[in-house]
Amino acid sequence: MEREYKINLKGQKFGRLTVTEKIGTRKKPCGKTIMIWRCQCDCGNITEASTSALRSGEKRSCGCLRKERKIKGRKRTNDNQIRNIKNYDTGEYLQTICSEHGFSRTRLYNIWQAMKTRCYNKNHKFYKDYGGRGIEICKEWQHDFMSFREWSINNGYDDDLTIDRIDVNGNYEPSNCRWVTMSVQNKNKRT
Repeated sequence: MEREYKINLKGQKFGRLTVTEKIGTRKKPCGKTIMIWRCQCDCGNITEASTSALRSGEKRSCGCLRKERKIKGRKRTNDNQIRNIKNYDTGEYLQTICSEHGFSRTRLYNIWQAMKTRCYNKNHKFYKDYGGRGIEICKEWQHDFMSFREWSINNGYDDDLTIDRIDVNGNYEPSNCRWVTMSVQNKNKRT
């Protein structure tokens, strides 16, 4: 016997959605029956949503809100983007302007990010060997990937090489870094 639903959301507004009518019920794979509603979005599109999705805020638009946020998040001011970056020292998020350089999916960018993580993220498994020992990244590189990239290209970077600190107790900075093979780096260890 099907349960009678006494909930009536018709006319109620959830985010950008206004409930226009009850469509009926659907069974979830687990066997639970859910109520489905037809809704009109402020943008004019029609969509469907369950009672729980509407009430929990999981569904607040037809999808236009997500698209708008994606566009706003990528809104450019000249060649810069405003992003929230976590400060690993304080755990707070800082609003910063980042250059849109197009290299964020490259090996070199990942190396730069890994250096920063080892030096400033106290929760990283290798922090004790880097930031925990006082090793830092020079100001020139710390917040400017393009500066690090330019130095790397001009100083022998290749996809087969890894960054190495000449003085293993020194910082990541142009005068103390070089690009070497993994076998050379493995010989340059703390004793």
